[in-house]
Amino acid sequence: ETIIQGEVGAKFGTSKFSGSVAAYYVNLSDRIRIDQAISGGELVDQARSEQSTKTIGLEATGNYRITRALMASATLTYQDHEIATNQTEDLVNGGITTINEGNEIGRQPNLLGSLGLNYDDRYFDATFSLNYTGAKFTDDTNNVELEAVTITRLGAGYTFETEGDNSLRVGFSVFN
Repeated sequence: ETIIQGEVGAKFGTSKFSGSVAAYYVNLSDRIRIDQAISGGELVDQARSEQSTKTIGLEATGNYRITRALMASATLTYQDHEIATNQTEDLVNGGITTINEGNEIGRQPNLLGSLGLNYDDRYFDATFSLNYTGAKFTDDTNNVELEAVTITRLGAGYTFETEGDNSLRVGFSVFN
């Protein structure tokens, strides 16, 4: 496998806000997979697949301090990805087939994002977050699309001071 990747971006911040933006590129080439099966009581190599993929994307993050104890955060990722080459050689019967070229990479969404609100005053803490994963295909054939998913999380806790510099935090977290 050969992976060529690059990223260019910028980070910035003030006393209340920090953030980043970046663009990235990933090229994975010569990914080899061997499909095997038991035939006649022996393990036999059935097929040899060679795949290359390309991804270009944009990422952004932001954190805003509302008060000393309260912070809001957000992330957003957009990626455009595809299978550039996908050839399979039949090692038993001979021949080469080309499938799924130009399709999206299976199980890779185009859009990811999150929003969060966090409170922490050193004793009481609480968090609320939303994590979004966009629609994606089940596999490289792109025949079945999985719906987008949003996971919501709510958590809170309390920190008790104990002897010396030690502490004990008791908390909970629930999510869908």
